[in-house]
Amino acid sequence: MASISPIGWIVLIIIVLFIIGINVWLFSSITQKKEQNEFQIFKQVTQTLSNPYKKENQQLEELSRLTADLKNNEEFLKLE
Repeated sequence: MASISPIGWIVLIIIVLFIIGINVWLFSSITQKKEQNEFQIFKQVTQTLSNPYKKENQQLEELSRLTADLKNNEEFLKLE
């Protein structure tokens, strides 16, 4: 039987740690109480797919509103 080289041991250890990590992650996701049920997750996915840039658009609208308010305040200060 051929001996395993040091690089082989490192690769083997990485694979074992990866498999253990996946198992721990799966176990914790199963045992952890989730607030969302499957229907809510499905609803969020369909909303995201129907309007993928909703969050970004809301942020841009907020930025636009704040910029307009700032410009109005600058004009008001110039008039005084």
